Amino acid sequence: MSITVAEGDTAFLQGESGNYMFVVQSGVIEVLVGDTLVEVRGPNEALGFMSVIDQSPRSSTTRVQETAQLSSID
Repeated sequence: MSITVAEGDTAFLQGESGNYMFVVQSGVIEVLVGDTLVEVRGPNEALGFMSVIDQSPRSSTTRVQETAQLSSID
């Protein structure tokens, strides 16, 4: 499934359950732990995969810096 996430919105929040991951098709995504920016992801990069692997809550929040098209994988 593919979704579009607008600039300033989030794809997921720290602490949420993670039953799926995303692959960035286009756009720019910031990854934050608390209020600290830890990395920036772009096209062909994955987000949220650790929660899928170990069934733990999301360890970070994602904030869209530039409107993004994401493919979800469960």
